[in-house]
Amino acid sequence: MKKLATVEKLLQKVDFSDRARIDKTLQNLPYCFQGHIAGIGLGKFDKEGAKACNAYFYDLDDKLKVGLDCLLSDDDLLVKLAKKAAEEITLYIAPFDDDNDDDGFCLSVGVQYCKQRGIILSPKALSRKPAIAWIARFKCDLWWLRQLRRLHGRASESLGIGSGLVNSKKGVYASNECVARRKEQVERNNQTLADLLAVNDAGNEYTLSELSALSVSNPAIRRAELMVRMSGFEKLAIEAGHVGEFLTFTTPSRFHSHHGKTGFKNKKWDGSNPRAGQAYLCAMWAKIRAALDRSGIRAYGFRVAEPHHDGTPHWHMMLFMESGHRVELRKICKAYALEDTPEEVLDASVRFKAVAINWAKGSATGYIAKYISKNIDGTGHDEALDGDK
Repeated sequence: MKKLATVEKLLQKVDFSDRARIDKTLQNLPYCFQGHIAGIGLGKFDKEGAKACNAYFYDLDDKLKVGLDCLLSDDDLLVKLAKKAAEEITLYIAPFDDDNDDDGFCLSVGVQYCKQRGIILSPKALSRKPAIAWIARFKCDLWWLRQLRRLHGRASESLGIGSGLVNSKKGVYASNECVARRKEQVERNNQTLADLLAVNDAGNEYTLSELSALSVSNPAIRRAELMVRMSGFEKLAIEAGHVGEFLTFTTPSRFHSHHGKTGFKNKKWDGSNPRAGQAYLCAMWAKIRAALDRSGIRAYGFRVAEPHHDGTPHWHMMLFMESGHRVELRKICKAYALEDTPEEVLDASVRFKAVAINWAKGSATGYIAKYISKNIDGTGHDEALDGDK
């Protein structure tokens, strides 16, 4: 593949001894990232000199060490790497595979092999299946391909976010690479479903794509089911005399890579990716649930996770509760939402916002319906899809 002009310009400027290393680093990136990353390196070279430019690419090399070259965007290469991994681990555990007493040892070998390649299997996940089931997975190239695709996607998108390719002025929500990869995955899946037939007892044949369209795999059906469930919750709440609250939770500034209005990099960002932001919100909500339980507050409803312009998640929640619990619930939620770095908060609404549902003005389902739609297929929201609007 022909090198981009920015890449060529950078390689011509750096010392000859550094060209091969920097070129290799750039070639290991998704193609649509290469010019942008080279431009950053070029800017450092022009403003700060060769030393700063080299330091940037050495740091980038460290960030890219995720095992089996998982930032390579060519899916054929991931397929080859998956087969290689399955073959290697099979050879490692082959001497012990025939003895059932060594299943535990084979499992530990496999877990360590995965860890070296950036795939971390938690003790909780390992406990869900027997050792022999995990060993069979380790030997399966399709299992490896799924893991490597996931690892590649996460590493690639983290790089895109850190490099300024995901924000209000570039790729809103996700990088162009991520969007292209998702489209390829959907096309791959659709083609597979269209090629496979299912035959019932009566001899009728259907493609799996036809059957999939009749299930919740169909976005229209999934959206309708969620709307019906929300409407049902609302009717039960009204019958019980409960009140509704529409809550919004946002992560602290350190989780946001770029500013929404300008697209400039956020100096407070600590390198956290969207997964870390979601983990923070989950941990915060666990504390809120415990506090609500201690206070005897029984709230029920729905939660929707939505990305900001830079991919950082925030939550919208539709909760119903007894009318006397509204004030205490808001107080608890606000306290935990502001628990992290409260000194940076000048307006509490940037972290936590509560809106009381007025039944006289309309359905509570209407408050959250658009967020459900945006999470599934965006129906009815051709414009203004940004989570900050």
